Amino acid sequence: MQNAFQLDEDRLGFPSWHDVWSKRSPAIGIGFIGALPRLFIAEFFIVNTTPFTNLSALMDTLENGTVGRIEHVPFPDAWAEDKRDLTNWMQNNIDVLNASLGIELIEAEHKQEADGRNVDLLAESQSGDLVVIETQLGDNSHDHLGKVLTHLASFEAKAAIWIAPETRPEQISVVSWINENTADTDFYLVKIEAVRIADSPPAPLFTTVVGPDPAPSTNGSPKKELAERDRRRRKFWAELLPRSNKKTSRFSSISLERSSRVISSAGAGFKFMYRINEHDGQVGFAIDFGDAQKNQDVFGQLHAQQNQIEAHLSDWPTEWIDEEDQPYSIVQHIDLAGWADDQKTWPAAQEAMTDAMVKLEKALLPHLSRLSKEVAVEQQ
Repeated sequence: MQNAFQLDEDRLGFPSWHDVWSKRSPAIGIGFIGALPRLFIAEFFIVNTTPFTNLSALMDTLENGTVGRIEHVPFPDAWAEDKRDLTNWMQNNIDVLNASLGIELIEAEHKQEADGRNVDLLAESQSGDLVVIETQLGDNSHDHLGKVLTHLASFEAKAAIWIAPETRPEQISVVSWINENTADTDFYLVKIEAVRIADSPPAPLFTTVVGPDPAPSTNGSPKKELAERDRRRRKFWAELLPRSNKKTSRFSSISLERSSRVISSAGAGFKFMYRINEHDGQVGFAIDFGDAQKNQDVFGQLHAQQNQIEAHLSDWPTEWIDEEDQPYSIVQHIDLAGWADDQKTWPAAQEAMTDAMVKLEKALLPHLSRLSKEVAVEQQ
């Protein structure tokens, strides 16, 4: 059995319409992509073209049977279920994938991670960013999605291309969610089929099932807005955390974040946190034992000491939150600046937030020490 990936010329070509009308070749392949009553919409997939000077000549050719039909080939017949042939072919013909996805990849190569795991292909974009490419020929599974995500993180790649013969609705949802909610990562879910015309060798046909939204050239694209938001948040934390570490060791082991919060544990069930919003900041304390009743009981004991606790806090507005859809918490609102505001206003906000955190810690720690002992006794 001939293997499609052993020959560079085994590719499905798409010449221009000018080539169709002006050059002589043995045959063309035609595929109908849609039909309505009395109206047929056709798209021509052309491999080796025949000259047609007018519609009459085209119809004559159709009637004479010289137009080939695109046929789908079962995967075992095309590639013997050996994805090494597929990845080797893709490495040597990366331009085919580029044309299908509308991207530009270069320097595709096999790569091994430090722990010995292999990624099928690791490519590079024109901007120098890494792109992981993972292929599969067998049954699709969630394990394979996890593998792609692991490679994405391990190589700190900016894009992932997952190629599979079948896709599941839940996988489409996950890939769509990643594209919508990550600012600097593009994820392509691509369906691969084997096709041929007449007795030609099988050729891969790629169809993008899910991909990132095309980024408009304007500055208002969602991707650019998310990237700018994350960049400013990270810069805000890069300035706040050193200030905080000079006054309290609570957040000294916290790495830089691009999210809206940085959280530090204060023992089982207790957390302190900084939060930065678009135009204000917060310092807070939350209770989470994984037990709703226990959370409520502990919060009730603290709330009974509200006046005593608030006497030691900064003068910023304080909110005691005991709503069902939110963690039991104590939050102070510092409305001096947020991540979207002029960076010249950040130092004052960061100083106020760190001062408020120090006072919140001192006000709560004596109570938390007692409550932790009581909880430990209950669990014995």
